[in-house]
Amino acid sequence: MKLEIQSVKYTTERTTTKSIPAIFDTAKTKLGLPPSVVVYNASSGKLNDKADPLALPLEQFTRDFAINTTSAFMAAKHAALALAALPASAARTFIFTGNCTNVMPIGVLMDSGVGKSATAHIIQVAAEAYKDRGFNTSV
Repeated sequence: MKLEIQSVKYTTERTTTKSIPAIFDTAKTKLGLPPSVVVYNASSGKLNDKADPLALPLEQFTRDFAINTTSAFMAAKHAALALAALPASAARTFIFTGNCTNVMPIGVLMDSGVGKSATAHIIQVAAEAYKDRGFNTSV
C-alpha cells in the first residue's frame, strides 16, 4: 500500500485575520477535503530592554500580539471547523509552534512571550474541550 501525503503551504499577512477563512477554503479545494493537520508557524516580537520592558512602543506590542495570538486564534477556530468536517477515521491535529516563554519568562522576549503565553492558553483550553472529538493539539 502506497501512502500519499498531500500538503499545501500558505504565507499570508498575519497582522489581520481577514485572509484566514480563504486559506481554509483554498486548502479544502486543493485537497478535496478539509485539512487534517494544521500548523500555525508564525511569530513576531521585538527584543526589548529587559531593564525597561514597558518602554516597548504600544504599536509594536499590538502588532506582535495580533500575529502571535489573534491570528493564531482565528487559525485554530477555522482548524476546529475543518477538523470537525472530516470523516470519522481521519486524523485531527492542530500544531502551534512556540518557544519556552509560556512557561519561562525571558526579559528581552517579553513582547513575543505575552503572545505565545496567551496562545498556549487558548490551545490548552481547546485541547481539553475537543479531546473527546479526536482532536490532537501541540503547543
